Amino acid sequence: MTAIQSGDMTPDGSPMLSPAPGPHRLPRAPIEAGIDACLDRLTLIETAIVAACESAAERTPRNGRIARADWDGDAWRRYLDEAAIQSARYAAEIATLRRRAVHLGRLLNMTSEPPA
Repeated sequence: MTAIQSGDMTPDGSPMLSPAPGPHRLPRAPIEAGIDACLDRLTLIETAIVAACESAAERTPRNGRIARADWDGDAWRRYLDEAAIQSARYAAEIATLRRRAVHLGRLLNMTSEPPA
């Protein structure tokens, strides 16, 4: 909200707007919800990456499946190869979500309510 202060005019003669007096604090709940949404999405991405890596590791050249307890060096290589593919696929989104969560975390310092 802005208030017009008497005597404050712009070069064209229109009144300047200045902040209204009093503290300006942001509501905490929407910021926390935004952080939670970012963290939830990061968790979903991590789960998807792990599932894709495990699926790749369990596949054998003959289209069979092997149990995790029986993974050998080739299975781990397939796991790591898939991890590289998935990391590249999601890298931009992960970076954006992390930046957003950090930014929103900084905004919590400007909230109107103390932490619960």
